Amino acid sequence: MQKGVTVPDLMNDELRTTRTPLVMLLFALALAACGSTELPGADVPPVDGADAPDASEVGDDVPVFPDAPPTMDVPVTPDVPVMPDAPPTMDVPVTPDVPVTPDVPVTPDVPVTPDVPVTPDVPATCGTPSRMCGAACVDVTSDPSNCGVCGNRCINGSICGGGACVCPGGQGVCAGFCVDPSSNPMHCGACGNACPAGQACVRGRCACSCPTGQSCCGAAGACVDTQTDRNHCGACGNACAAGQACVAGRCACACPTGQSCCGAAGACVDLQNDPANCGGCGVNCNALPGVRPGAARCVAGRCDVTGACVAGRASCVTPTTGCTTDITTPTNCGACGIACPASAPLCALAGTTYACTSGCGPTAPTRCGSACVNTLTDVNHCGACGTVCPAPAGSVATCTAGRCGTSCAAGFHLCGTACVSNSAVTSCGATSCTACPAPANGTATCNGTACGVACNAGFHLCGTTCVSNSAVTSCGATSCTA
Repeated sequence: MQKGVTVPDLMNDELRTTRTPLVMLLFALALAACGSTELPGADVPPVDGADAPDASEVGDDVPVFPDAPPTMDVPVTPDVPVMPDAPPTMDVPVTPDVPVTPDVPVTPDVPVTPDVPVTPDVPATCGTPSRMCGAACVDVTSDPSNCGVCGNRCINGSICGGGACVCPGGQGVCAGFCVDPSSNPMHCGACGNACPAGQACVRGRCACSCPTGQSCCGAAGACVDTQTDRNHCGACGNACAAGQACVAGRCACACPTGQSCCGAAGACVDLQNDPANCGGCGVNCNALPGVRPGAARCVAGRCDVTGACVAGRASCVTPTTGCTTDITTPTNCGACGIACPASAPLCALAGTTYACTSGCGPTAPTRCGSACVNTLTDVNHCGACGTVCPAPAGSVATCTAGRCGTSCAAGFHLCGTACVSNSAVTSCGATSCTACPAPANGTATCNGTACGVACNAGFHLCGTTCVSNSAVTSCGATSCTA
């Protein structure tokens, strides 16, 4: 490539070389068209009367085209598909800038004028049974504010029916009010019949309306907790004795400080000085062996049988264990630790006590071993030497006319050969040996003197029978009449 020659220049030279003959031909055709109406290339006849001008006569103005060089076969270029012309793009007119309008000052709000109420059209007439009351037609046969006549308002629970204020169905007038006597607690069944506190009006009758855990008891139908109520302990009507409280549905003591609740009757006792409850409930000093009934004492919570032993017995170990030592023997003759000498080896009754002797006397004529005894009265040799009278719990052995017997301690009595408690339901009282009857719907009780009855929940006592609180023959918590 030549220096200083660009690619576009070379391309233009090539185009001039290859296209010159074609351009010249087109140019000639254009000139011919300008001077003649004939189509280029047609035979032009000579003008009449004149010969065609000689070529020499042609002025310089007419260009003479040289003979075209022979045309070389040009290889045919395949047709290039012609792309359709794109539609001309139209220029979009430019919108001129809109001038900015200056802010318009804000006009203050104008207060709104309130709407004028529209007066409803007044109907000319009201249809039957309506009547004009004020500006409206109302049915005076049923309107509670205009009952019968305009402005007559039904009050105190009444309604407008047929143009008159009346009580709704099932209700009546009590003290100027419409009330339902089947459910109104202030007018239950009849005007003025008010139910007691805690009761409700059910079908025209006052009845308990107790919360869960309480029962309806008493003539007034009070709601009580039978687990804690002293007058209805465990069941309606089961009252606890004086000084007792109701604990978990059972009567128990409510003792002052320093005392304890003991016994089936729940008595408050001082465990420091009560012989029947010495140091603890049920520890009976008088039930110890060899003790005369009622003679023992309780000192500082411990039994003391000093001076309380039956004849022929003594407490040589400890006063708390009873009179366990036989003082009719030469080892303990008449008292603890008195041994009889060889000169008087026998121990015999002498008056109210025993003493050492060399032979048996008239008060204790029988010699049993080394002792002189009276087999008619001696509990250790009752009827014969060596026959010991038994002493069951709560009792003292006796020997009468040579026959063993028993003397019961305080609070006990003899049933057969056993001393039984006066407070037991199986031997209630001071002499009974039969059990207290247990009625249906209840349990037997004993207060130490007589039998009693505690009815189950929902029952109450009528005579000696527990009857239902819901029965028509004993309705309520205390009634025994139908």
